[in-house]
Amino acid sequence: MGVIFSYFWRTVKRRIMLNRYVVLDLETTGHSPKRGDEIIEVGLVVIDNDQIVDEYSTKVRPTHSIPPFISRLTGLTNEDVKNAPTIQEVLADIMPFFEDRYFIAHNAKFDYDFLNDALLRNGYSGLECPTIDTVELSRIFLPFADGYKLSELTSYLHIEHFSPHRALSDAYVTGLLFLEIMNRLDKLPLETLQQLLSFSQQYDSDFEWVLDDMIEEKRYKYESDHNLILQNGFAVKRIDQPTQPDVDIQLSFDEFVGQFFNQEPNEARTGQIQMANEIYHSFQNNQNAAIEAEAGMGKTIGYLLPATYFSLRNKEQVVISTQTIQLQNQIIVKDWMKIAESTELPIQVSLLKSSSHYINLERLRLFLETYPIHSNYDIILSLSIILVWLTETKTGDREELQLPTKGEHIWPFISGDDAGNKEEERSSYYHLAEQEAKQANVVVVNHAFLLNPDRKDSVDMLDYPYMIIDEAHHFENVARNQLAKKIDYVGLVDLLGSISRFQDFIEVEQAKAQADEFFRNVYEAVDFLHESDNELSDTGKFQLFLDEEHLSLFQQGPIKQSFSEFVAACQKLIRTMAGQIKSRERTKIFHIQLMERLKKMLNVLELFFQEDHMAIRWIEIDQDGAKNAVQINLQPMVLKPYMQGLFENKNRKSTIFTSATLKTNQSYSTFLEPLGLEEDIKKVTIPADYKLQEQTRIYVPNDFPNVIHSNPKKYASEIARFTKKILDEVNDKAIVLFTSYEMLNDVHYELKSMLSVNSFDVLSQGISTGSKDKLKKMFERSEHAVLLGTNSFWEGVDISGESLKVIILVRLPFDPPNHPVLRAKANWYHDQDKNPFYHLALPQAILRFRQAYGRLIRNNEDRGILFVLDQRMMKKSYGKHFVKSLPDLPITHENTDHIIQDAKNWVTYNN
Repeated sequence: MGVIFSYFWRTVKRRIMLNRYVVLDLETTGHSPKRGDEIIEVGLVVIDNDQIVDEYSTKVRPTHSIPPFISRLTGLTNEDVKNAPTIQEVLADIMPFFEDRYFIAHNAKFDYDFLNDALLRNGYSGLECPTIDTVELSRIFLPFADGYKLSELTSYLHIEHFSPHRALSDAYVTGLLFLEIMNRLDKLPLETLQQLLSFSQQYDSDFEWVLDDMIEEKRYKYESDHNLILQNGFAVKRIDQPTQPDVDIQLSFDEFVGQFFNQEPNEARTGQIQMANEIYHSFQNNQNAAIEAEAGMGKTIGYLLPATYFSLRNKEQVVISTQTIQLQNQIIVKDWMKIAESTELPIQVSLLKSSSHYINLERLRLFLETYPIHSNYDIILSLSIILVWLTETKTGDREELQLPTKGEHIWPFISGDDAGNKEEERSSYYHLAEQEAKQANVVVVNHAFLLNPDRKDSVDMLDYPYMIIDEAHHFENVARNQLAKKIDYVGLVDLLGSISRFQDFIEVEQAKAQADEFFRNVYEAVDFLHESDNELSDTGKFQLFLDEEHLSLFQQGPIKQSFSEFVAACQKLIRTMAGQIKSRERTKIFHIQLMERLKKMLNVLELFFQEDHMAIRWIEIDQDGAKNAVQINLQPMVLKPYMQGLFENKNRKSTIFTSATLKTNQSYSTFLEPLGLEEDIKKVTIPADYKLQEQTRIYVPNDFPNVIHSNPKKYASEIARFTKKILDEVNDKAIVLFTSYEMLNDVHYELKSMLSVNSFDVLSQGISTGSKDKLKKMFERSEHAVLLGTNSFWEGVDISGESLKVIILVRLPFDPPNHPVLRAKANWYHDQDKNPFYHLALPQAILRFRQAYGRLIRNNEDRGILFVLDQRMMKKSYGKHFVKSLPDLPITHENTDHIIQDAKNWVTYNN
């Protein structure tokens, strides 16, 4: 879209066009004028000197009828446009608006190309005005926006948008959006504008003149923004050093809790108050506790209240650890804010993540000086976003940003913290986060950060005396993943590519060639050795568990030879890099960083091929991918020694574990045994205050095929037919949970063919585009949808905005017996003379089953139906353990027609 202008045009026209813009929006019958799609509505507004001064709008009569889905989107029908002017008539009216003005649109290429095509088809020359895309500018100058669709931006900026997907309304709000961007641009310091100008030639928008004019204007104007400082060459938001206020709290704990629940809209829940009291008394008595609190009870408030009060009253810091970064943020933004607003006390709560989440200004400066960036648009855009973001961020936390794909690749080079390096500390936002954590009453971290064995920090969370572990049922798996090692070909080649971008070593290409040879040999061996009945992973990859016999095969022949040659090539590269570090002062930090990453990869590979009967090894290959698409995995067999070391810290006084699912068969041993905490721990169960008899129905069809003895394809067809009946007769949305990617895949295509005529969205993990969170949001937005998910969805399906939730479990959630970790652990239990089914497979399946059930009811208004299609729950001797794991509710075990009619009647009665 960028246009090459003559020198005369650039010097004279530039003055004429200053502050003159036309904002256009088109409604069309489709996305491609080349395929015959046409304009059906034109809307534009004119901006002069920061004011909207004129507007124009008309419908356009197309030569073909408007597709129904376009009519639903825009509200425009064939009747609406039958007497409208033709596009040729409209072009004659609108062309004068574009003379000597910038062309602005939201996703400018679409509107620019459509209008240009119409002009050329009707005898006009093409547009020659410079263009500005408000999507691109919004990404740069509104880095904290939730999203960059026009509707998302107008909501973020509180711009009223009366008629979305109508041309004049969209053009008008795009004009207001542009004016707000210009307003924010005007507030940026000169240093930031100059840095942006150096990137602006690579923007899709012709924005260089606008930036240049603003810089000239600011150059001779004194500015002093006391909220900004210049550090490492960047204008950044001033951040005051945190201090810990001395609070003398006079209230008793009961009064403190009562004060919170007396504030609107906080609702006192029996379970929350019981949980708060249990935790507070455990802290007082220096006692460990495992607390199972029913899903939806509001356990976050239940532990934040005692953590806050205990810290204030006893001048002790409390650490709270939860499973994910998203939950960390939720604790701070949603739950803790309620307590802060209700108590009006100066409570300091800090969020702390690993140093890789925080930008480092010195590393950013060195990166800009040394990295060859000018040919990559994503990197240019990412750096522009970051420069503006630095003037606004208080945390320097990566989670605040939405970087493009390639931009993600530069983050490791501009983040992190070298503990003990004073220069790094001055430029590291992680250091600021650490200082804040030292002054906080409560520090919120995630399990991965807490358990990371490679972390080197001045603040060691494990030394804190009082700790609450939320989502504790994940703690063992997170610990396992933190101790796990994995290497894949793509990641290795990406690392070698990063090395070559800083220095063109010939040894890099040699290492790449040897890596390709080695991974191809591994791929061929796995492809030959895997059994036909091996289960696929969640992403559809084959997994080969390496027992001692398999390992011996991988320690000889072509694999051994190519591995030795690959290691030799990498070691040669490392020696070459080490020899040049002294002469590469400006890039020294990056060379060391990359060398250390390469050394770690080699160390993992060497460990993988060493004999160690307490290690779990497996290899994944993608049969549909490249012949070197290999991932090598290594995990410890037993975690107990490591976990005991964590909790035997001399400073630790009380650790609280809490989750909605800690028990199996009314026992906490499955959870506590791997942690080495079977003794000396209080165990508490807190039920939810729900009317489950009225809110829930559970059905098991007694005429459904036996999952074990059925042909997998036929069983998948039965699942699809059952699901369609539920969607047609009970509820127009449902979640179907699988334990096998293969079965999910079969059901997906069956359902697609069955539901296509009914306009249902079939959203399937690993098939539909998008992450788990994106699929969940798509499901929430859709009016008619079915969501198919495997393992990670069993507890990650909290669907907002749905008063009725329908979940279908296609089979009891036993882990696939061929999963590498499960196979290795089962072998270990055999060696201990323990039955792996009753000590491993069954307890884990019951926990996951309870997690799926726990998604149904999250508050007193929810209603939920659970369908279990697996007959083993009612017919096998171990099935009673699944039944007992549920609340005391009746289970309807009848034929399919009966249960569907019963469910339909129940839904009708409760509407």
